[in-house]
Amino acid sequence: MTEQKSFKRLVRARMEKTGESAGLRERTATRPRSARFDWDDGRTRVKVTFLARGEARSTAALEHRRLADAAEAQRMKSFWQERLVALKNSFE
Repeated sequence: MTEQKSFKRLVRARMEKTGESAGLRERTATRPRSARFDWDDGRTRVKVTFLARGEARSTAALEHRRLADAAEAQRMKSFWQERLVALKNSFE
């Protein structure tokens, strides 16, 4: 599965859970390793990186930049932890 499909799966899970819509626009991608996206209104950026850990395992790293303040950073950190667990569970 490509990083873009995995990331979109992660965002779809958010939308199903919260009823929110999330506008994503891919900025750049180095397939199959990483992708950068504009998030929602384009003020913040999301970078996701996938690293192979053998044939049946991988690691995903996520960075959300340009957040307004520490409170928003903490809120998004909790959000992404939850979404990454959902992504992991979707593969099991």
